[in-house]
Amino acid sequence: MARGLAAGILVVVLLSSTGALALAPPPRPAASSAATGVVDYVNISATSSFAFTPDSVTVTPGALVRLAVTQEADFLHTFLLSPEADYTIPTSSTHAQLLAYFTAHPPIVNLSLGSTPGAVFYANFTAPPVGTYEFVCIVSGHFEAGMHGTLVSGTTSSSGGMSVTTIDIAAIVIVIVVLAAVALLLRRRSPPKTPASSTMAAPPPTSPPPTPAPSTGPPPGR
Repeated sequence: MARGLAAGILVVVLLSSTGALALAPPPRPAASSAATGVVDYVNISATSSFAFTPDSVTVTPGALVRLAVTQEADFLHTFLLSPEADYTIPTSSTHAQLLAYFTAHPPIVNLSLGSTPGAVFYANFTAPPVGTYEFVCIVSGHFEAGMHGTLVSGTTSSSGGMSVTTIDIAAIVIVIVVLAAVALLLRRRSPPKTPASSTMAAPPPTSPPPTPAPSTGPPPGR
């Protein structure tokens, strides 16, 4: 019975870790506060060639992000981070359309970088839930020239968009621990092996020496 119970626990844990028992996708981490205790430092430059360098950065969902944007040009740039996950702003968007979009979707970060080369602007925010978020410069003509990039929150796998999170790592650890416990339980429950009984054959019985037959002739002469 103990062996069956251990096997049942193992099946439940394995199915849970692979998502076979999940009736709904796991909730995304809240972006209201940096409860993870993780701090990510992100440095981006706004160049005079209408580009952000780097144009892609990665943060940890729920982490406190300390952003520093350096103005390298001698003309105005802005930095706005979209709040919509996995949404790409159409590259054909005009200045007016960008303004309308961010009016309807208040940006996570909204910086005006001025026009002084070397000036650094800072923003602190909580990394949003898992997904890809676009940041852009909305100065007229700059976005159209290619001045935009992406902030990736979390690490996305190449097989269906699943993300590697702390929960996934914990599930793997649980599976390993349960497997070890089941193996130990089965080993303890197994009956001890009995030593093989001796099967040495007994020596064959020895036959008694034959008794001589009585003599019936006359006694030998003197």
